[in-house]
Parts: sequence; structure tokens; C-alpha cells
Amino acid sequence: MLARIIAIDLLAIALLVLAWYFWFLRFNRRRAVQVLRWIEDAFSGHAQVAGMHWASGSRFNVQMRLAPTLFRQASLVVQLFPREVPTAWLLSRMRKQQETLTFQADLDSAPSFNLEVHN
Repeated sequence: MLARIIAIDLLAIALLVLAWYFWFLRFNRRRAVQVLRWIEDAFSGHAQVAGMHWASGSRFNVQMRLAPTLFRQASLVVQLFPREVPTAWLLSRMRKQQETLTFQADLDSAPSFNLEVHN
């Protein structure tokens, strides 16, 4: 009898975690659409989104097509909160991590300076 109750509890927990995962995976997909709109607005007239692919449930890469400039193979890496995994989400909230957007590109020549930008 006790084993059956434990099995039911474990099944309920597994279903709850599975529901959490798919709900917040969907939430992050909708958030990604919103972020893509912001990116398109920020680069309007200068670049366009050429493609996007998911690296994980909360991280995706956006390939950019820029006007011929110094940058080659430009892309953005967007890291959202890892909402789809409850423990990872809780840890990121406790550590006060933020969602990030990182610009990456190849340059025609090596820069003569170092640049680090924080917001």
C-alpha cells in the first residue's frame, strides 16, 4: 500500500515537472519572438535577421546579414532565463543573473584597441 502511494506521488511529481518544462519552453519561445522584434528594430536599415537556431531551451543564436562593413559572419547569442528547468531557474534567480545578448562577428583586420561594454 505504501509503495503504491509513493509511486503515485512520484508520478505526480514527474508530471508536474514535465508540465513545467513544456509550459516554460513555450514561454521562452514566445519571449524569443519578442527579442527578435527588438533586434530587428535596433538594426533596422543596417542589418536583417538571416536565421535563428536554438542551442538549448533558453539559448538561441541569431545570424545577421549586415551591410558590407568591417564585420563578417555577424551573429547574436541570446541567453534567456532557464525557466524550463526549475532548479536551473531557481539558481539563476538566486545568483541574480540576467538575460543577455552577445554580439559576435569576424573582423577584416585585428583591432588596435580593446572594448568591453557593460550595461
